[in-house]
Amino acid sequence: MVELLVTLSIATIVLTVGISGLAQLVAQSQRASEANTLAGNLNYARAEAIYRATDVVVCPIDPDNLEAEPADPCAEIAAADGDLQWAQGYVVYVPDTGERLRLQSARNGVTIETNGRAEVHFHDDGSASGYNLTLKVCDRRDNAASDDARPQVAAQPRAVIVSAPGRVRVTDRTSDGGAIDCSSKAADDT
Repeated sequence: MVELLVTLSIATIVLTVGISGLAQLVAQSQRASEANTLAGNLNYARAEAIYRATDVVVCPIDPDNLEAEPADPCAEIAAADGDLQWAQGYVVYVPDTGERLRLQSARNGVTIETNGRAEVHFHDDGSASGYNLTLKVCDRRDNAASDDARPQVAAQPRAVIVSAPGRVRVTDRTSDGGAIDCSSKAADDT
């Protein structure tokens, strides 16, 4: 009987540690998947702009107010701190024709925000309008301004950076080398 109780105690401890590690692994996977999907869609938009020899736009949408085929499906959804939120989903479309090339729905557990412009506009030469744009991909439970303040349960954030020449990259730092600030929360999270 004592051996059985010891075995059950050890199994309980191992499962408790394992389950918390598994939750962290799932959060990391969701965040990495969302960052890679976003980067893939941005690269696709750039390639389509070159292929079609026309401008292609990637922008956030409001799925609750998305008409069947609006000329401009973009929506500016502000988070509580004023950053623009992309986590409800985004669209890749051709502004000249209104044709939607891809529609990406939102994923639970991840936020995407930028304090830059509301859309990424690729030209027929593959360049992007304006300056570098950083999209922060954060775990929804993360409310930290720095890596030191980040809770252990939150997955490390990623940044998807679009440069003016149109290059898209995924990194764990901002374009200036600083930590990714996930301290802002979406308006519906506050």
